[in-house]
Order: sequence, then structure tokens, then C-alpha cells
Amino acid sequence: MKFYILILAIFLSGCDLFTTRTAAPPNQPRSNYQQAVTPDILIQNLVSSLADKNVENYLSCFADPAYSQKVFTFSASSSALSQFPALSENWGIKNEEQYFNNMILKVPDNLQISLTLSNTSTSPQGDSLFYTASYS
Repeated sequence: MKFYILILAIFLSGCDLFTTRTAAPPNQPRSNYQQAVTPDILIQNLVSSLADKNVENYLSCFADPAYSQKVFTFSASSSALSQFPALSENWGIKNEEQYFNNMILKVPDNLQISLTLSNTSTSPQGDSLFYTASYS
């Protein structure tokens, strides 16, 4: 019996069983995403997704046909269409994802993407909201 107690004492003293270890870094980057229950939270999620360069959060800001009958539509201004004709070709979620990924590839890792909105205007339309803003 003394032999087993001696072996147990050696085992417990040599393996640092009761010491804490250094925490492993998280696999996913920090996220500022909040459940968008108001238009203001949705817009803040959009701004944060750009700053965090987080494509999943960016895409979560658009209508999801898996949960709603609503479909994302984009209507470019006439001046934007004259400069970028591709915007008239049924711009959709996949185009947004490609645009976002291309944008974050062009911005250095140590810099954030900053979106500042001004001259905002909202117009409720049933269960939707038309949101217009100037941006920089």
C-alpha cells in the first residue's frame, strides 16, 4: 500500500496537475456583430463588419432568403451606373461577397476600413425600411 501512495505522490508532483496553462488564442477573430432587431443596429453591424473586415458579418447585413421571403436588391444611382455599368446586371449577394473580399485584399492588414454616414434618411415601408445616406 505504501508503494502505491509513493507512486501517486511522485505522479502528482511531477505533472503540474493543478497549475493553470496559458490560454490558446481564439480561432475566430473578435466580432462586434449584434442581432439586428432595429435599423440602427443593422447599420452599426454594417459599419463594424467593414472595420473588422469580417465577410460573414457583412453578408449577414443583407436579406437572407433562408429566413425571409425578402430578396436583396440593389438600385444604383444613374451616375453610378454610367461609371460602373456592371451594377445594372442583377447585382446580388454573390457580387457583394466578391466586392467585399476584393476590397479587404486591397487594404493592408494593419488598417481598418472606415465608413462614415451622413445625411441619413429613412422611410418605413411595411416590414421594410428604405435607408439613404451619404458616405465617406
